[in-house]
Amino acid sequence: MTSTSLSRTSTTLTTSTMSMTSATSTTQADCDGTYQAEDATLSGVIMEDLHLGFSGNGYADFQNSSSFAYIQWTLNSCVGGTFDVSFRYALGYGNRPLALSVNNNTINSSVSFPSTGAWDSWSEVSVTISLPAGSNLMTLASTGYSGANFDKVTLVKAVTTTTSTQTATMTATMT
Repeated sequence: MTSTSLSRTSTTLTTSTMSMTSATSTTQADCDGTYQAEDATLSGVIMEDLHLGFSGNGYADFQNSSSFAYIQWTLNSCVGGTFDVSFRYALGYGNRPLALSVNNNTINSSVSFPSTGAWDSWSEVSVTISLPAGSNLMTLASTGYSGANFDKVTLVKAVTTTTSTQTATMTATMT
């Protein structure tokens, strides 16, 4: 008669603590994007295409208007929040500040637009604004002086960084 003996081995495996940091999270807002100035509502401002370097079909020219003139963009379907806004413009000389408003509320009464050196030399001025959810009107308006030539405005949802630490401990027993 044959006898078989089995032996039993027990192993315990304890593993690690793992730390993980998650980085930046951004949300794409529906009103993110580029809006051409010549496609906005213009009052006391005309569409021109005389100076080179613009994008789209032309640019909005304040035409030396010192009376209340404005460019107004309609921003549909915003999820709301904080946005970085860049205005692309050209200005041959001087500084021509304009008032910036959102939904007819002035948020900056004097956004500075300094000379770019020539009417076909384009530059950008950036500001940060808050937009409520829904449709919004963003307006650049003269403040007693003529404005620069405006090519476009670009909105980008401001980046918010969220950092979290997660710890996991795993213990396994094998028998």
